[in-house]
Amino acid sequence: MNKIIKEYISLVDFFSNIVGNNTEIALHDVTDAEHSLVAISNGHISGREVGAPLNGAALLYIKNRVYETHDQLIDYRGETKDHRPLTCYTKFIKDDGELVGMLCVNIDRGAEKEAIEHLMKVFNIKTDENEPVEQADNGNFKERFSGNYKETIQELFEKVIRHYDAPVTRLTPSEKEEIIEVLNDNGAFLFKGGVAVVAELLSISEASVYRYLQKANGKGEK
Repeated sequence: MNKIIKEYISLVDFFSNIVGNNTEIALHDVTDAEHSLVAISNGHISGREVGAPLNGAALLYIKNRVYETHDQLIDYRGETKDHRPLTCYTKFIKDDGELVGMLCVNIDRGAEKEAIEHLMKVFNIKTDENEPVEQADNGNFKERFSGNYKETIQELFEKVIRHYDAPVTRLTPSEKEEIIEVLNDNGAFLFKGGVAVVAELLSISEASVYRYLQKANGKGEK
């Protein structure tokens, strides 16, 4: 583990004594994507424990090198597995400009939402169902959390596959290539076991996944 990350572990313990039990503080070592979570307080919010993987949002930040232009991401939207709203904050931890970790704060707004809905019922306040809801996500990938890296890849895969009418077994080679390219762009293959998981999801060989990846990476280099 990077020595800078080790120093942040004590901060997780420190801040956990300050915030309420509706605020999760999570520290990630990004050099081990499959088991990145090295410290966490109030893990009941996301259901994660030490050893959990990076989620889809973190993978996207790394793949797109967001940390090169941002030291932190403030006040964006997240969601728990049971769809409770979160307000999220991420501090990028760098060593000589390279990303080594992330310190994340996730505030559970579910109780606030329930209280507001209760008061609206009490005072018979109506809302326009067609009125757009403002989201403080800064254009970022919405935070969702998984217990292991296979679940993270599965979530990414389901987001991609829904755009295709045919079941996986009837996808054409070009469609499978497109899917792998999108998964690659979203960081699915930052996991060491990513190729094997995607091969199983697409019902193809790992060799085929590597071949499609080579094509995708070749496009990116042009």
